[in-house]
Amino acid sequence: MSLRTEGIVQGIVQDIVEASAACIDDQITALYQDPWAPSLSTLVARLAQPTGRAWIHRQADSIVAVAWFSIVLDEAELLDIRVASPSRKRGFGSQLLRFALNVLRHEQIAKCHLEVRASNDAAIALYEQLGFATSGIRANYYPSATGREDAILMALAMNEAVPS
Repeated sequence: MSLRTEGIVQGIVQDIVEASAACIDDQITALYQDPWAPSLSTLVARLAQPTGRAWIHRQADSIVAVAWFSIVLDEAELLDIRVASPSRKRGFGSQLLRFALNVLRHEQIAKCHLEVRASNDAAIALYEQLGFATSGIRANYYPSATGREDAILMALAMNEAVPS
């Protein structure tokens, strides 16, 4: 696994590293087996572009979380964040997202956008805790087991450090 660590800011969580397309391995692939997950090949292709960024949170020799962003000018979009099932509800996703957002803020990113399934209460609570606010709704956007569900659009002004 090849990793690069660029743009590191003070307060680094030592187990979080910036990813390159070359570091995608079976552990990351395993995070994308969910039928509702975005295409891993699309995320990796994005990472190979100058606008793509991703960070991996490692615990010992295991990848516990990964976050993918797209950067255009001074705005970022969180494309996806995944936490391995056995590692959920232990703060790894929160640590990873806080770290990545602070790196992006340090790099002069002014705003970060995301979308989340309306049924994903845990993610919505995390995003709100980090300062994201609802900016819109895409009705019937996501497929679901019972038909379709809304996407909630959220945005964060990155003028201050992400709350700890």
